[in-house]
Amino acid sequence: MSLIILEDGSGVDNSNSYVLVKDVDLFCAKLGLSEWNKAGEKEKEEAIFRAMDYIESLSFRGYKVYPLSSYPLRHLKFPRYEIYTEDGDCLDYSVIPFELKNAVSRAAYEELIDSGCLKINTASDSFTRKEKIGSIEIEYSPAESYTVFQYLNDYLKNLISPVTTKLVRT
Repeated sequence: MSLIILEDGSGVDNSNSYVLVKDVDLFCAKLGLSEWNKAGEKEKEEAIFRAMDYIESLSFRGYKVYPLSSYPLRHLKFPRYEIYTEDGDCLDYSVIPFELKNAVSRAAYEELIDSGCLKINTASDSFTRKEKIGSIEIEYSPAESYTVFQYLNDYLKNLISPVTTKLVRT
């Protein structure tokens, strides 16, 4: 039995995902991401929930259609209104944007391949800050070593606030 309750844009009570396993199955099949098919239903759902946890931590443009007073029944950040594309078109708030579904699908795939990759805990003392070899001294910044999830950046560029457009793994 699936634990996923799909938000379709109408404000579904207790919804917890913008995609179903079959949506991610189709997404991965279209892109040839065959590793997804090797996992069982339970592992796929867990990856979707980890992806949703990450996606829901982002700051999105626009405004929530259903106010927080309806919490906890409608706690997801979508549906939203007044989200404009780079061309100036306003997205229809009564449907979940396909870009968001693609982002969740890709994030779920990444989480299936490397569980926890989107939200890695790091300690500041785990980074090499300064290195000296002979007379050469190099100082590093922790932000210089990261993985950019460019697919997620591209899918979400019209949906998230500009300050969070670079999604990285440290």
